[in-house]
Amino acid sequence: MNPAQLSLEERQSAFERFLERYIKRGFQIISRSPISAELYKPAGFPTWLFKEQTLYADIDEQGRIYVQRG
Repeated sequence: MNPAQLSLEERQSAFERFLERYIKRGFQIISRSPISAELYKPAGFPTWLFKEQTLYADIDEQGRIYVQRG
């Protein structure tokens, strides 16, 4: 293992902390693997002001988390 690379357990732990922050912001986990997830946030009220959001997130071997809007 490269010294800059995190173990799978370290990546899972970091990714879990990341997901907890998004869950506190109202996101729901739609699907998940140990190192990736699809998140969904329903539209708030009023719906014309708040839009629903879908995010795709994953963590690489160095612990960098990538988030893409769906």
